[in-house]
Amino acid sequence: KIFQPISATNVNTNGISKDIISKSQQIASKSAKLMTKFGLITSTSNGYFTILPLAQRSVEKCVAIVDYYMKKVDAQKISVPILTSIDLWKKSGRYEQGQQEVLTTKNSDGKMYVLGPV
Repeated sequence: KIFQPISATNVNTNGISKDIISKSQQIASKSAKLMTKFGLITSTSNGYFTILPLAQRSVEKCVAIVDYYMKKVDAQKISVPILTSIDLWKKSGRYEQGQQEVLTTKNSDGKMYVLGPV
């Protein structure tokens, strides 16, 4: 099995975390369910996922391949900022430290997000 972060106190008979099962049952796509089950991604909030270390290494290898071929045709690469949940910033204490320097916004449901630094 691929590395799966699990809670030892909350594990079912198959060795899979009940939290993973309950979250993956709420996910609509089969691929997202499988990637969550095998510890490649994790859901941070509804519709938002975090790439875990194993999948991150795969993404980096794919990016390296694309970069190689982009350089061959003199293409340029760009980076764009992403929105992250303000809850993560508050939980880590970063929001209070950099509150004056970060851009925040609300979605249509009133949930707050922070524009992540690049």
